[in-house]
Amino acid sequence: KSYSSVMLDYMDKKVSEGLPLVAINAAIPGIFGLKQFAAKYPDRYIDAGIAEQFTITFGGAMAAAGARPIIFHNSTFVQRAYDQFWHDLAINEEPAIVIVKGGVISGSDETHQGSSAMTWISNIPNIKYLAPTSEEEFISILDWALEQHEEPVVIQMPEHGLESRPTVLTDYSYQMTKSGEKVALLALGGLYSHGEKVAKVLAENGINATLINPLFINDLDQAFLENLVENHQVIATIEDGILDGGFGQKVASFLGKYDVKVLNFGAKREFNDSVPVTELYNRYHLTPELMVADILSLLK
Repeated sequence: KSYSSVMLDYMDKKVSEGLPLVAINAAIPGIFGLKQFAAKYPDRYIDAGIAEQFTITFGGAMAAAGARPIIFHNSTFVQRAYDQFWHDLAINEEPAIVIVKGGVISGSDETHQGSSAMTWISNIPNIKYLAPTSEEEFISILDWALEQHEEPVVIQMPEHGLESRPTVLTDYSYQMTKSGEKVALLALGGLYSHGEKVAKVLAENGINATLINPLFINDLDQAFLENLVENHQVIATIEDGILDGGFGQKVASFLGKYDVKVLNFGAKREFNDSVPVTELYNRYHLTPELMVADILSLLK
């Protein structure tokens, strides 16, 4: 079982319910297991070949006409469709759904780095960009995205193992999963598990940290952040992508007027060529021990 198999089961269920769902991809069916869907629903499947630009424009047009397209992309290649995201999907507020896979700090070669998509997609207006952390959140966000018809929704597929938590989202705002004081951890999407590990190491150092699942990559829950300032000295963000222009910097910019210290953990803006992930995590201080050391240094 994987997030891809969860996605296939979900689409099968929605088609059987009569939803006008169409799966679209750009020559990467194997990454998502879409050949299985194509075999069962050949009239509901479109492979555009290596034409990422076309998939966004075409899928957006289908959504505008009343269909419910789900467009599947690998984070490595989706930047090819930047112009179409901006001028077709976002400006026209076409309610297509885009699933992005492979959006991680990667040990692959420099032409296959998936860590930039969160940054550039999150800075396009009129797009909701969400990062679920579990199977239940993934399904709940898919439900919400398909039920609404106001705007495009991009969903970052988690990449660090299939997590299951007995929660169904009813409130699409930041989720406080553990209440504490002094230190608040905003652990985004696939790196939520890193936040759990950091909270555990902080507890071993006598600090009961607050742990938050932000859900939104590009929309700030401003009231939530303002409340955090009241009883926290350090707010740390953790993301599986490039920091420049990313989630953490948005949080830091908003909190700049408050008396609180903000730490952003993520990747530098650089090309890496086949550098092991363990080495990158050490370089970027993304191991629990290094993150805790940085946090404790600010509390002194």
